[in-house]
Amino acid sequence: MIKTLKANIDPAIPEIARLRAFYTLRTLAVPLGLRIETGPEYSEADIYIGQEMPDDRSDTSPKLHIPIDVNSLINPSAFSPYELKEELGCYVFNPTAASPFTQNENARQFHYDILGQAFWLLTGGHEKSRTTMDFLQKIGAFRIPIIDQNSRQLFKPFNTEDKLDVWSGPSFAVALSHDVDYPYFIRWKEFAKSLVSRESVAKLIRVAFGRPPDFWQFDSILQAEDAFGFKSAFYFCPSPGSFFNYFLGDFDTFYSLTDERIEKIMHQLVDMGWEVGLHASCQAHRDSQQFKTEMDSITAITGHSNIGNRHHCWRLDRLQPNRTLTLHSDLGLSYDSSLKVQNVIGYRRGTAFPFHPFDMTRNSAIATLQLTPVLMDDDLMGRGRAGKASDPKKEIDNILLNSSKMNGLLVTDWHQRMMNGSYYPTEKSAYLYLLDRLNALDCFVATPMEITEYWLARERLLGIVSTE
Repeated sequence: MIKTLKANIDPAIPEIARLRAFYTLRTLAVPLGLRIETGPEYSEADIYIGQEMPDDRSDTSPKLHIPIDVNSLINPSAFSPYELKEELGCYVFNPTAASPFTQNENARQFHYDILGQAFWLLTGGHEKSRTTMDFLQKIGAFRIPIIDQNSRQLFKPFNTEDKLDVWSGPSFAVALSHDVDYPYFIRWKEFAKSLVSRESVAKLIRVAFGRPPDFWQFDSILQAEDAFGFKSAFYFCPSPGSFFNYFLGDFDTFYSLTDERIEKIMHQLVDMGWEVGLHASCQAHRDSQQFKTEMDSITAITGHSNIGNRHHCWRLDRLQPNRTLTLHSDLGLSYDSSLKVQNVIGYRRGTAFPFHPFDMTRNSAIATLQLTPVLMDDDLMGRGRAGKASDPKKEIDNILLNSSKMNGLLVTDWHQRMMNGSYYPTEKSAYLYLLDRLNALDCFVATPMEITEYWLARERLLGIVSTE
C-alpha cells in the first residue's frame, strides 16, 4: 500500500499560485515514492500550505506546515540569489530565518519559501540571467541536487515503509548515451578546433598532415558495454551542417542519414537492442516543422514511433528554454535529455531525478519527461569554460558516490568517436573505467528510453497522469 498524503492550501491563495504549489509539491514527492492528494478541504490533512495556520481549523493538526510566497510562484524569474547556505540538511538561498525549519513532537514547520525556491529551479527562473548562472556555477550549486536534498527534509515527518521504492531495489540508476556528432574525421574541422584549443605544435602538425584517425567507433562501444550486459542510446542528427554555418556558430554534423553506412549501423543498433534517438540540429528548436521532420527521419529508419531526443550543443531557445520543452510535448516526444549547463558536471535544474518541466503559459506540467545529463566527456577534459579534471577517474568515483547517496539518475554522454584511444586516450580510458565501476556497484543500468518507460509507469502507480 502506497502512502497517500493529503494536502490543504490556504483558500486565499490565488488559483494560479495554488496550481504551481501543487505541481512543485508533487514533483518533490514523486522520487520519494509518496502520493499527494490535494484539496479542496480534507477533514484530516497531513500537509498545510499557507502563511499562517488558521485558529478555527477543525481538522487534525497537520504534520507539516509549508509557508508560501505567492510572488515567487507567479514570477519566479524575479528572484535573485546572492547567498546559498546549508543548514539542517537544507540548502537555502538568501536565508532570513535562524533555521530552515523547527520540529516539535507532532509537526515540522518550515521558515523559508521551500516550494518557491524549488519552483524557481524547476522552471529555469535562474536561466534568464547570465549573472545568476555564473554565480550558481561559481558557488558550486549545480553540483548539488538542491531540490532532492531539500525534499528529503520536507517529507521527513512521513518516513514510512508505505512508499514506492525509487528503483525497485538498486540504490541508483544510470542511463548511458552517446551523441553521434562526427563519425568521420574531418581534417579542417579538427585543425580549427585544435587551434582554438591551443594544442601543441606537434598536435597541429599531426592533425593537418597525419594519417586520419578512425572516428567510426560504434563497434568499440558495443563490445565494451555488452561485456557487462549494458546497453545505451545513440543520438543521430538528420540535418547536416555546412562549412559556412559552422564558423557562424552552428556546429552541426556533416553526415547524412541516407549514407548507407550510417543507415546500416542505425538498423544494427536497433536490432541488437540498443536505442536510437534524435540529435536535433542547432536550429531545430526554432521551427516546429523542421523538428518534426527530423523526428520523422529517425522513426522512418528505426520503425519506432516513441523516441527520445538530445539537442546538439544543448541548443534550446536561448531566452525561453521552456518554449522548446513545450514543443517536445506538442510533437509527442517521449523524453528529452538536453537540460545541461555547458561543460559543467551537475544538475541544471536542481534535481537528479526524471521530472516534468512546467509550462508557464499553459500553467501545467509538460508531458515530455526530462532526463538531466549530468556528465559528458568534455566535462572531464576542460573544454569550453570548465577546468580540466586533475583525475578523471576520481571525478567519476565522486559522481557515482553522490548518485548513490541521492538514489538518483546519472545520465552520461560520451561521444562515440571518443573510443578512439589513440586520438582520445583519456576519454576512452575514463569511459571504460566508468563501465567497470558500474558493473561493481548496486545500480540499475538502462537506456534512457527504458528509464523513461519505468518512470512513467511509476508515476501512474503514484496517481500521476503525465499527459496533463
